[in-house]
Amino acid sequence: MKTRYHVIMEGGYRLLAILIALGLVGFILYSIPIMLDMNWSETETFYELFYRVLLTAIGIELIHTLVTHELNAIVEMIAMVIARKLLKPDSDSTDILLIVMAFCLLLGARKYFLDLSSICINLKHGAGDKKQMSE
Repeated sequence: MKTRYHVIMEGGYRLLAILIALGLVGFILYSIPIMLDMNWSETETFYELFYRVLLTAIGIELIHTLVTHELNAIVEMIAMVIARKLLKPDSDSTDILLIVMAFCLLLGARKYFLDLSSICINLKHGAGDKKQMSE
């Protein structure tokens, strides 16, 4: 049973997700003319394109995280943030090393926590199946 607090918080998350979605649509509409006016023979234009695409993907993942509250959605959002940081052309070797270490740590945490959560889910569903079979 959901308490009043949970209902209010869930509504707040959904409202925040709607506001982020509206901001994301505005960002995309604002980005289109800027990208069309850029010189596509320069490499800086491609970095700007990747930056904007990854920023849009991070926004979409943030909306997904706010709506579903799934651990996998949080991990995917963090992976997008790490990928966006890695593609910055002004990163030095220390930044790249730290980014790669963070990504490896993220993959390890994903394997450990998501495998652990899937085992817990399987145990819950498996217990329910056995109970139904005995009845």
